[in-house]
Amino acid sequence: MTVHSNQTEIDILDIYNPNKTISQNEFEHYFGQLNQKKIIVGDFNSHSRLWDTNSEENTSGNNLVEALCNYPDICVLTPQNLPTYFHIPTRAFSTLDLCFVSTDLYPSSHIELSEDMGSDHTPLLIHINFRPTLFPAKRRKRWIFGGEETWDRWLKELPTIMETIEDTEESSEKFVKNIIETSQRIFKTTKEVVNPKYSKVWWNEDCHEAIKERRHRKNIFHKRPTETTLDDLRKAESFARKTTRRAKKESWKEFANTFNKDTPTGKIWNFIGRLSNKNPKTIPQPITINDKAVINPKEKAEII
Repeated sequence: MTVHSNQTEIDILDIYNPNKTISQNEFEHYFGQLNQKKIIVGDFNSHSRLWDTNSEENTSGNNLVEALCNYPDICVLTPQNLPTYFHIPTRAFSTLDLCFVSTDLYPSSHIELSEDMGSDHTPLLIHINFRPTLFPAKRRKRWIFGGEETWDRWLKELPTIMETIEDTEESSEKFVKNIIETSQRIFKTTKEVVNPKYSKVWWNEDCHEAIKERRHRKNIFHKRPTETTLDDLRKAESFARKTTRRAKKESWKEFANTFNKDTPTGKIWNFIGRLSNKNPKTIPQPITINDKAVINPKEKAEII
């Protein structure tokens, strides 16, 4: 992915290694497709003394280090021994989630651990002094036709083609133009710009307290990894899952009780989308380079 800002652009490469052995050539294959300004992040599952002195080195880690040696403009932003992953059976932290940036971004970049999100990996919060060009989320406008009176008004104001036009194309264009102009005067339309809302309609105070308790137990277990604290963590995780599932179920039941034969289908699907925390459908923005649309993005880079 490429992020644009005025005349500058930054390539962002997200890598996930499903605990396989990655060769040096494969790492270099990805690195070689990036621009001068670059950010490389992901779960590498690669151990090296360069960023983790508490774990044994593996082949992927050594290959990654060798690949980085051939790209001196890439710096390791992840500090040494940053505990991004906690392996419960061995009660040990390791640094599996890494971040690399180009040398021109390194002085203005900072990385830190974020709060628990329920995963066995701790999210990373990366700060970079870069202001991207933002595009508003848009969707196709839809007509709001109204009732029978509105349709009657539309029919009355719709122009009638009095003269005979021999040119079929000209006649068709005028016909379409009359319909659109009349519709714009009579009917309303939905908004084009969308402000996505990510709040979950089923979230309540019980969910908040359950997640808070899970994070609390996880922090205690990280500090004192014993059988007792592990058991407390498992109970808190189980309770949080049950609480959120119950909240979703009750929220759906409450909404379903409002259904009747006159309920619009769009209202139902809108609630289902909010229940699953999905964004409104948006129109994809074209990829541009120097203000020109790229017909085939693969012409720029073939990054998977």
